Amino acid sequence: MEIKESYVRYIVIGMIIVIMLGFGYAHIAGKKQDEQYLKSYNQFNQAVQLIANNQFLEAKPLLKEIERKHPNSALVKHYLGLALANTGELKPAITKMKAALDLNPYLAENPIFMLQFAEILTFAGEKKEAQLVLERCKTLSPPANIPDYQQKVDALIQETL
Repeated sequence: MEIKESYVRYIVIGMIIVIMLGFGYAHIAGKKQDEQYLKSYNQFNQAVQLIANNQFLEAKPLLKEIERKHPNSALVKHYLGLALANTGELKPAITKMKAALDLNPYLAENPIFMLQFAEILTFAGEKKEAQLVLERCKTLSPPANIPDYQQKVDALIQETL
């Protein structure tokens, strides 16, 4: 069977149209994804700023919305855990901190995260778990921005005894 030259033209034109439609779709979908990412990024920055200003109630709904869009973000779960803890919701805060640690096991090497986690566990009355976290805190290098890190760890250890 012989393919006529006109059929070859139609096939080539059809392939070009399909490729152009694919590029157009990818461009539009990418632009929409960029807008969604930028919105989440701005919301997250706003929530972090609210937390820095001790406005935990205002930060909580922003972080919950971001968490719905990005359920596998350890950073979002960490900050949501802090907001929850500072609004008195200690059990959900522990759940978020554990989820952050599950998503990013290297947080166990972060002395600030571990101290925050230990504080939440201590205030929630989870003394045995807090002691485990505090033992880990003792092995970490103190962060430069918390000169009394070891004293805080020791004070929390005393609270858990």
